[in-house]
Amino acid sequence: MIALSLLAFVLAVPAPTESLQYVTGGDGQIWMCLSAEGGGAQLGTWSVDVNTDQFGLVHEIAAKPTLFGAFGETVWFANVSGEGSQVDVRVLVFQAKWSLSRLDWITLPADGPSRLPLRSIDGTPRWLVGGQDGPVLLSTKPDKDTLQVSAYRHGQWMDWPTLELGPSGTLESAASGVDLLALHVDADGSKHLSRLKDHGVAWHRLNVDVPHAATMVAWWGDTPVVGVRQDDRLDVWMIQGETLVRMAQGQPGSTSAWLVSDQGSVLQVRDDAGVIQYSTLNTLREEGTPWIPLRAADTSPMRLWSIIVTIAIGVSVLLVLVFGRSMEAIALPRGVRAAPLLTRFGAFAVDLIPGLIVVGLWCDIEIGTLVRAVMQGPMPGTLVPLLLVAGACWIWQAGWEGLTGTSPGKRLGRLCVVNLHGQRPSWGRTIVRTGARSLIVLAVPLAIIIVLTATGQGLGDVLARTVVVRRLPQTPPVAT
Repeated sequence: MIALSLLAFVLAVPAPTESLQYVTGGDGQIWMCLSAEGGGAQLGTWSVDVNTDQFGLVHEIAAKPTLFGAFGETVWFANVSGEGSQVDVRVLVFQAKWSLSRLDWITLPADGPSRLPLRSIDGTPRWLVGGQDGPVLLSTKPDKDTLQVSAYRHGQWMDWPTLELGPSGTLESAASGVDLLALHVDADGSKHLSRLKDHGVAWHRLNVDVPHAATMVAWWGDTPVVGVRQDDRLDVWMIQGETLVRMAQGQPGSTSAWLVSDQGSVLQVRDDAGVIQYSTLNTLREEGTPWIPLRAADTSPMRLWSIIVTIAIGVSVLLVLVFGRSMEAIALPRGVRAAPLLTRFGAFAVDLIPGLIVVGLWCDIEIGTLVRAVMQGPMPGTLVPLLLVAGACWIWQAGWEGLTGTSPGKRLGRLCVVNLHGQRPSWGRTIVRTGARSLIVLAVPLAIIIVLTATGQGLGDVLARTVVVRRLPQTPPVAT
C-alpha cells in the first residue's frame, strides 16, 4: 500500500516548469508550451473568459515540439525528422477545455485522429498555425525561394498555393484567422504582408508599407494586426484599407512577448524571469493594460486525493483478502447461487440513476457530466457533487434493501441480498453494506473487489457478512 501511495504521488506531481517556449491560440483559449526538466515540455492552457489568473498544466510531452499551433480547445504540435529533400513532420493532436461544473481544465479525446498522417516535405518546416478547420504547415525551400503550404483538411494533407518569397526571402511570422496571413522578408530586408483565403487559388500581397521593425502578425476579429517593436515595447498596428494604423501601444518590456488574438482583444504574453504575464490591447485604450501575472493552478488537492483513494483501495483489497476469503468455505443455502457479476454491475448502474437525477437537478449539472466525473474520479471541483450522489445512492439502496431485501436494479436482474444463512439481512447490516457500496461512486476501482471472493462479495458484503444471490422463490425472513 505504501508503494502504491508513493506511485500515486509521483504520477500526480507535475514536472517543474522552466521557460515559456511557445504561445498561440484563438477563439478565446490560449495555449502555452513550457519547457520542463529532463528536456521535456508541458502543455498549459488558459482563457480570459474563465476570469481567473491560473492556467492549467494539462499534458506532459517527452520532448520539446519543433512546431506548435492551436485554435480553441485544440492544440497541434509536431516534431521533425530527416533533412534535405526528405523531411518528415509528425503532427499530434490534443484537446482540453474549461469545465464549469468541475471548475478545472479537463482533457478530451481529440476530435479526430490524435496522430495525423505523416507529412513528408521537400524543404524546411517553419511554422504550424492552427485554424477552425485544422492545422496548416508552412515550409520554405531555399533553392526555389518559395513558401510551401500544406493544410490538413477532410482527413488528409492537401497542397495549397505556394508563395514566392524572392531570392533569399524568409518567413517571419504567420497567423490563421479569416485568411492565412504571412509576414515575410525579402533579401534587402524589406517586409511584406500576404494573405491566402482558405482553399484560395493564389496569394495576395497587401499593398501596405510594413515597418522594418515588424516582427509578428495576428488577427483581431477579421482585421489583420502587426506587432512592431518600438524601443522596449511591442506596439500593435492594424490594417485599415491600404494603411497601417496604430491600434494600441504595448507595455514596456513587451518586445519579447507573443502576440495572440482573443476574440475582441489582442493579448501580449511574455515570460518575465520565470513569471508568465499578459497584457490586453484593444481600441478602447491608447496602451495595453498593465502586466497581469499568471500562475499554474495548484494541483496539491488533486495529489492528496489521489493518495487518499489509492490508500483506501489498498486497505479495502487487504480487508477482502484477509476476511473475505474466509467466507469461501461457507456454503450458500441449497438452491441459492451467487449472482452473476455482469448482472450485478447492471443492477448497480440502474440504482445509480436516481441519485444522478436528483443531484443533477439540485446542482444544475448535466447527467452526462456527472457520469464522466464518476468515471474519472473526484476532482477539487467535483468532490461535493459526487459526495451528494454517493449519499443519495446510499439512502435509496438502504431504504429499498431494508424493506424488501432487494432494489429496483436488483429486481430487474432477479437478485436479492441475503446473509450467510440465506435470510434477509437486518437493518444494521443493510446500512453498513449499502454505505460501503456507495463509496464506488467516489472510487470506481473499488468495484473490482467482487472478483476477489468466490461468492462475488464486494466491500460492503464483506463488512456486513452478506452476499448477493439470484432471487429466492419467496422473500427471505428478516434475520434477528
